[in-house]
Amino acid sequence: MIYKKDKKGQELNLFRASIEKYLMPLLLVYLASSAWHKISTITEISLYLLFVLTAVTVARHKFTLFPHFSFDVILKVFLLWCLVTSVVSLKLDNSLHDWYKHLLVPLFILYLVAALCKTSARIQLVLRVVISSLGVLLLASMLYYYGAQHHPLSERMNVIRQTGMSINNVGIVAAIPFFAGIYFLNQAAGWRSRTGFLIIILIALTATFLSGTRWAIVGMVLPLPLIFYVLKKRVALFLVFMSLIIGYYSPVARVLTPGALTVRVENMERPAIWHLYGLVVADHPLTGLGFGMDNYTPKLYKEYIAKLPKTERFIRHSFYYSHNMFLDLAVRTGIPGMAIFSLLLLFVFRSLFLSVKRLALLRDRKLALTIMMCLLSVVIQALMTNIFLTRYYYILYLLIGLSAALELLLRRQEKEVYLAGSAQ
Repeated sequence: MIYKKDKKGQELNLFRASIEKYLMPLLLVYLASSAWHKISTITEISLYLLFVLTAVTVARHKFTLFPHFSFDVILKVFLLWCLVTSVVSLKLDNSLHDWYKHLLVPLFILYLVAALCKTSARIQLVLRVVISSLGVLLLASMLYYYGAQHHPLSERMNVIRQTGMSINNVGIVAAIPFFAGIYFLNQAAGWRSRTGFLIIILIALTATFLSGTRWAIVGMVLPLPLIFYVLKKRVALFLVFMSLIIGYYSPVARVLTPGALTVRVENMERPAIWHLYGLVVADHPLTGLGFGMDNYTPKLYKEYIAKLPKTERFIRHSFYYSHNMFLDLAVRTGIPGMAIFSLLLLFVFRSLFLSVKRLALLRDRKLALTIMMCLLSVVIQALMTNIFLTRYYYILYLLIGLSAALELLLRRQEKEVYLAGSAQ
């Protein structure tokens, strides 16, 4: 009997090891391919395989897909509230489809990241794969737009038809390669690794400046003082110097002049857009229009632009979206949905702050600070664009998942210290 029990336990351990051996590579394939809309088949296949293997793993042994961290209850409440708004939406089929694709799937990946990234090394592995994928995407976009298409460098980069990345999304895509690249540059030992990460940083920086998007620059600049806690002062000053040089010779140099900023503020359309969709929220404050992405329609736009004062009807283009992440959530999920998500972000930043403060190793504290800078940059930029209506919404959920993984890592370290103290 003892032999059979041991043999059964040994087989179970082998099964666990074999399953986890495939889960992590599949997760990396999914994250690497998510940035590229032309290889969406690979993304879909890896996702379905992750569904199947995760279900088998949970059914066959004690694999916790939903580890408890400080904000997981808020995530689940947000998921359920968005389901409620989907059900009451005028476009039920679209809302349920988008609830699955734009919320249930990324939350599944979020929890999988938190469950699988049990060590600092695994968190770094995920970041390395993601910055490589996004860095190559940014480089390919620049080469296509300014090389193959022969656009002058003075023109803002916009390759939405080829990559699905509009001007307003470039900074969001560049956030992780830029800030995580800085972290890995500091950790790199050999000159080859340092050169590689420096190239990724410069690619992200150049693409952001070539987009000429003011708020992307703000999203990159505001967290920059924190890099002095991640990098050595000389390296940090070198990066700041390179930023100034690249910025001076890019389209952003012209859009950030006092004259250009004055004209931009005088002709700024976003306040009128926010007013327009604020009227939508005022008419549907509880559940909004429903979680579906297709609730922004020309009919809705024409109906509410007619309600604006004449002084605000100067919008030159037809904006069938709200140009603000929080207002977008209010339009589609009502004020409660926006409030729940805002509370979620507060708890995520609190979790990251505690990780920066309490993690045992300096390397891990810098890693937590890096993820905080990435998330802060994305949130700042999302104040001026609709991240949830793009294919790059997964970046936000990924950063939240990595934040959860760091919190769980902190708990394990504190538990080990406690047990070690008790043993003595």
